[in-house]
Amino acid sequence: LQLLMRLKGRIPFILMTATFSSTMIERLAALLDATVVTVPVGEYQMIARGAGERPRSRTFQVYDEPLYAERILATHARRTIAICNQVQRAQNLYCKLRRLTRGREIEVLLLHSRYTAGDRQQKEGRVRAEFGPTDAPGKSLILVATQVIEVGLNITCEHLYTEIAPANAILQRAGRCARYVGEQGTVHIFRPPQREHPSQGGEPQFDYLPYTADLCERSWASFAARQGRVVDFQEEQRIVDEVHTEADGQLHDAMARQEGMLWSDIMSTLDTHD
Repeated sequence: LQLLMRLKGRIPFILMTATFSSTMIERLAALLDATVVTVPVGEYQMIARGAGERPRSRTFQVYDEPLYAERILATHARRTIAICNQVQRAQNLYCKLRRLTRGREIEVLLLHSRYTAGDRQQKEGRVRAEFGPTDAPGKSLILVATQVIEVGLNITCEHLYTEIAPANAILQRAGRCARYVGEQGTVHIFRPPQREHPSQGGEPQFDYLPYTADLCERSWASFAARQGRVVDFQEEQRIVDEVHTEADGQLHDAMARQEGMLWSDIMSTLDTHD
């Protein structure tokens, strides 16, 4: 952003995202003298429908309980994705699903950030092949993953299970469910497990790490208000505004306050090549 503020008018550039609040977009546009381009409702509907009569859609369901393996198997059809916020929880869920599917024609895959580069590349290639845009009947597959699938993987599924996270992360994950024209899918959102040591007042404390409790609670309230509803692109934008407007404003203010420090770091890096 610091570089773009100084290069505006000299080089062309474009910023693309589906998960900035309206406040952040407006502030960035003002800083960069940029034009905001959004997708009109009619155009979005045309994209979602494609050449057919049945538009792509995602229904959101919220459950006030932790994510567990039996719930996933209860709705599994052909391709299911389950996302945990922490690697260890993903590993535990994967192991439980492996035990429960022993002897059944269901393959369970695991993907997270702790694999070596070569292994992760191989696993991501397999995931792209098995969860890609194909209508041909394939294997019965369940993918257990972490945040690593939020970006860079062009994949889809019928059911996506996820622990609650900030709304922008949930919507990135939801983009891996009913991703293609004509598909219908369901996004199931769960509480994380409670921490082992509750607060002194006895109130449950959920293990939201690596995210903040405030953003997760705001996100939970926003999705709970849309329980059982189809959420389209315009509704996703409303969710982002509900949850992230305040935090995005604080981020913008912090960047403005830290401009001197940012440039000090930039110049130091240019000097030291560190």
